[in-house]
Amino acid sequence: MAIDPRKRQKQLARKAAKRRETVAAKQLANRTVRHLSEKEQMEIAVGSPIHECLVPAGLFSKGIGCVIIGRSMPRG
Repeated sequence: MAIDPRKRQKQLARKAAKRRETVAAKQLANRTVRHLSEKEQMEIAVGSPIHECLVPAGLFSKGIGCVIIGRSMPRG
């Protein structure tokens, strides 16, 4: 069964608009991160809440070790 050409054109237009919207959102997300200087990125990170902190069990008995801190960033 053939689809009416006008109906098909509307369908293609909706699909193209949705695709443009998705691409624009992805580009905006990438652009905002790339255009920030390292200093600005660190300022955002400092203000973000701590999500996870990993400390080895023998840190205080050895007196030296690594502590890993993960933060929840606004855009993931």
